[in-house]
Amino acid sequence: MDIATAIVNAGLSFLVLYLIFRPLERAFPADKQQRFFRPHWWTDLCFLVGQYLFFNGAVLWLLVRSQRAVHGAIPPSLLEFVGGLSWWLQAILVVLLGDFLIYWGHRLQHRVGFLWRFHSIHHSVEHLDWLAAHREHPLDALYTIFLVNLPAFALGFPVHTLAWFAAFRGLWAVFIHANVRLPIGPLRMLIGAPELHHWHHDRQRDSGNYANVSPLMDLLFGTYRCPGHEPPAFGVDDPIPQSYVAQLLYPFQRRTRIRESGGGMKFPPEEGRGMVKRLWLPWMRCQRRGRGKPGSGISGAGAISPIRRRRERSRASGELVAHDVERDALAQCDAGGAEVAFPSGAAVRDFAKV
Repeated sequence: MDIATAIVNAGLSFLVLYLIFRPLERAFPADKQQRFFRPHWWTDLCFLVGQYLFFNGAVLWLLVRSQRAVHGAIPPSLLEFVGGLSWWLQAILVVLLGDFLIYWGHRLQHRVGFLWRFHSIHHSVEHLDWLAAHREHPLDALYTIFLVNLPAFALGFPVHTLAWFAAFRGLWAVFIHANVRLPIGPLRMLIGAPELHHWHHDRQRDSGNYANVSPLMDLLFGTYRCPGHEPPAFGVDDPIPQSYVAQLLYPFQRRTRIRESGGGMKFPPEEGRGMVKRLWLPWMRCQRRGRGKPGSGISGAGAISPIRRRRERSRASGELVAHDVERDALAQCDAGGAEVAFPSGAAVRDFAKV
């Protein structure tokens, strides 16, 4: 396919999706105040164009080659048994197995740090609509597409026969991201709905609703969640840039972190290794003044310390700046006031490049 054809296909795809989903968003808006050209709209448009111009072809090329390897690993007896089933039973089997794999694969994306690096790009969107569905790192998309098609590959379905099924899943993915809330009532527990996936995009990383087409897997494994209102905010706590190129590069950047052995306190990557000194020296200086022990904090009467308040605020903002910790720690040490928690030796030893 030449570049001119790819550009035409991208333009037609945008137009078709706009004509399908924009009227729905106007008729049944989940957020009535959201504008069409909302913040970071152009970033999501770049993801759509990049998907149709470059990445779709590369993903298809990899899928064709992986299909042969997967099919060759299946025992012939199993292939013969499944081949003897009627075509509609095979179709149901492929859909159920695909949903099962994508459910657990999706949960792993939220649990495993390496996978989350790529998947967090998709969750960095702060305004959901049909265009936001396209904000997806190419490697994250390859992971998802491979999992959902793995049962079909194993049973020997050629890639070209899955085109209609892939098109349906693609439209469904756009639909569940749309700024839409439909009055379908209990049916959402069977066929899913945008509001379910909207709650999946809540700022909490483990918000539930990991299933793909139907929420049956969420109901089965206890991760179904559907309050009667929209989430207060979308996005992630990670300091992810909002430009297109920066988001493509973000998963490959080396980042620093410090963990607290008991709580998992995270810091922004820009602080670098100097953060160790900035966190450890306040304790050393306070120790020389005769107060406190590593990891145990300083106890005393009074209100909750600034450090604890700042740490609680950081859970919502995703940031905890090292020099602020140092300043608050020294202030509390001089005052001999309420509890002040300094990093333990294990916290500093756990400082690592990731």
